[in-house]
Amino acid sequence: MATVYKILSPCLQECYVGSTTQDVEKRWRHHKGKWNKCQSKILFEKYGAEKCQFTIVEQCSTDERLIREQWHIETSEGAVNRMSAFVTEEEKRTWMAAWREAHREELKENAKAKYQEKRDELVMLARTYREEHGESINAQRRANRDETTLARERAWQAANREKLNAQARARRAAKKGE
Repeated sequence: MATVYKILSPCLQECYVGSTTQDVEKRWRHHKGKWNKCQSKILFEKYGAEKCQFTIVEQCSTDERLIREQWHIETSEGAVNRMSAFVTEEEKRTWMAAWREAHREELKENAKAKYQEKRDELVMLARTYREEHGESINAQRRANRDETTLARERAWQAANREKLNAQARARRAAKKGE
């Protein structure tokens, strides 16, 4: 059994039409969740998820699900759905790539704004971590520096071995000549 549903805006002027074969409560939680990439996000960003309503439109067989969803998308005034219910994965990827390209600057600005919002929190977390783990961080840095320094010295010695040997021979010869 499948369910066709609508998510309605508070003023009932706009809606998102969807369908699911899973539990409708679970699907509604997914729509309201942090990682929602669905087009219902349009309504949530505009009105807030808590102000939108979830309503069941009809129950149908799983085989009819996409046909019924598409019918409701086409006949519902104010449907915010931008994609057909029959979209293949390839069509979906192409549409998403085109959408991302068209909204590149907006996405960049949103990412920058989110970073700025979280920046202070991240700085505090990093500072706290350094305070709590300072000794082990410094010990690891010293160990890495020692290994790096030794590796650099060995590489330099290997690259300059002939020159070093020639200098050592010259010093020995000079000592014998004195």
